[in-house]
Amino acid sequence: SKRLRYCPFARYTPMQQDHQYLIDILQAAQRIQEYIADTSLPLFYADITLQDKVMGRLLNIDKTSQRISAATYEEISDIEWHRINTLKTRLLQESSAPEQLWNIVQTEIPTLVKKLTVRMLTEERNSSLSSDTLVVQG
Repeated sequence: SKRLRYCPFARYTPMQQDHQYLIDILQAAQRIQEYIADTSLPLFYADITLQDKVMGRLLNIDKTSQRISAATYEEISDIEWHRINTLKTRLLQESSAPEQLWNIVQTEIPTLVKKLTVRMLTEERNSSLSSDTLVVQG
């Protein structure tokens, strides 16, 4: 007999799933920013534990981004998804160079956080406007 697998998104639409994936990516990227907020390249280079924490979050971002639908990729085309989707490959190729890891978190992560934050705020505003409109019409 077949085993049933638990699927946490079984009751959600693809759009709702993508929304949660975007939230997960944003939170992971924000956590990376928290990790490196008070550090410099020499300190980062010397702190293997910090590098591992950052690497883990980047790998989570890569994995989660690959679950997002093509429709959402197209809708949020200002994010360089091909760069996000290849984080694992790039990190494995650059694993011996903390400078490369540092460059990713200094250049790509802030841009990702900014764009996803704008996206979430826009969705929230549109959602509340829709709710207000429904209340007014009701």
